[in-house]
Amino acid sequence: MKKLIKTYTVSILILLIPVLGAKAWALPLLNTDDAGIVSIHSCQIELFYRFHTQASPSTMVSPACNIFDQAELSVSFNSDKDEQSYAIQLKRPFFIYNDFSIAASVQFEEQQGRNWHLNIPTSFDLSDKWKIDANIGYNQFNHHPDRMIAIASTYSLNLLNEFSVEFSKIDSEDKTAAQFLYHYHIIPEKLSLYTAYGQSLTTDPPVSIGFGLSWIHPTF
Repeated sequence: MKKLIKTYTVSILILLIPVLGAKAWALPLLNTDDAGIVSIHSCQIELFYRFHTQASPSTMVSPACNIFDQAELSVSFNSDKDEQSYAIQLKRPFFIYNDFSIAASVQFEEQQGRNWHLNIPTSFDLSDKWKIDANIGYNQFNHHPDRMIAIASTYSLNLLNEFSVEFSKIDSEDKTAAQFLYHYHIIPEKLSLYTAYGQSLTTDPPVSIGFGLSWIHPTF
């Protein structure tokens, strides 16, 4: 039965991918990052809460700001049960051509040791309503290398409502996951709420549900 549920979930999400997509900021709850950065003279604050059917809940808050219109600096604070950690990330776009862009980010994380993450996000704006983001990431956890790949597609129904679907895989854990997100933009391009349903396709915990918020505001 569990295998049947996973197969059914994959089939539904694969059918949804061609019709989902849109211009969007990096979103809370998604594992996939986009190639854009916060606008000049602006900062973005993201937070989310996620709970799992067979694991402790997790929370995160992450402010990010534009640096001289060249890069984005963010700091993340994470809490999972009784364990807290923080991460610092610098992201910079290095190729932008029409509706296609590539960026690179490096992140240092203090969590049960010193961990490094290198990620290459790419973004494709297929139309005014449809966008695809793809990531290839390299992680080093206490001298153990790991690789992650992720792809997300976002579709804008209108100014207030968007939907995303995502697949991600972590090599060392042999873990593949899928997510479906709904975005509600209370104030378009400024204040948004998110809810997500996640399905692990290979390992437990099999299901997660999350809630997130994103707020973009000018610095001066």
